[in-house]
Amino acid sequence: MTKKMQGMTLGKPRGTQQNSIYDRDQERIVELLRMGVSARHISGRHLRYGATSSLNSYIRTRKLREKFQM
Repeated sequence: MTKKMQGMTLGKPRGTQQNSIYDRDQERIVELLRMGVSARHISGRHLRYGATSSLNSYIRTRKLREKFQM
């Protein structure tokens, strides 16, 4: 009998943040956002890796826009 059949919850706990490819450039991303650069331009012109949608998700889950709006 599998763990799922036994009623066990599978996967990581909800809300857990895993490491990201953007972690090493977080300060740079926040600075670019502060200057008004869009996520599309950050991923395409400044970082030159990753996808715009994944960068938007990273910005949203890490609440990076709120860091400079205080």
